[in-house]
Amino acid sequence: MQNSFDPTTTIEGLDEAYNALMDAARILRDAFFIEAKAQLDGSLTHVPIVISIRKNPGNSTSINWSRMLVSKGSSKGAAKPFPRVIPRKAGKGNRVYHYPVDQFRFLTPNLRRLVLGYEARLAAIREHSSALLEERRRILALAAKIDTVLDQCADIKTRLIP
Repeated sequence: MQNSFDPTTTIEGLDEAYNALMDAARILRDAFFIEAKAQLDGSLTHVPIVISIRKNPGNSTSINWSRMLVSKGSSKGAAKPFPRVIPRKAGKGNRVYHYPVDQFRFLTPNLRRLVLGYEARLAAIREHSSALLEERRRILALAAKIDTVLDQCADIKTRLIP
């Protein structure tokens, strides 16, 4: 009788799929910046919104839109814009994978249309990556329970067969 259950291959497959989604998000981030920069009006000196991808403690990664703000009253030369994450407005305990359209009302119509096109793809990546992490946690918990049951069965077997 087997004494342990090894979910390593399953977990490695889930991790590969998750990493592929994060690579796709990085590609979208770079492509968005190039397209947004090409659409800048003459009055704008910087892209007003960017995609920020941040690794969180543990296994998760957050993919958010960030508004680029310029600090007022910079004393030395041109001010450098800094990102401010735009909240997704999640309800209590509810996971929200997409941004409401009104979060982008500060953008020009052309840039808003571009952002909404990318947002649809990013929302799918957020949702599927969250599902992969949830499945990973569920499989690890199930593997721990299986190991406990197998250990209990092994203990009973050693008591019955000296």
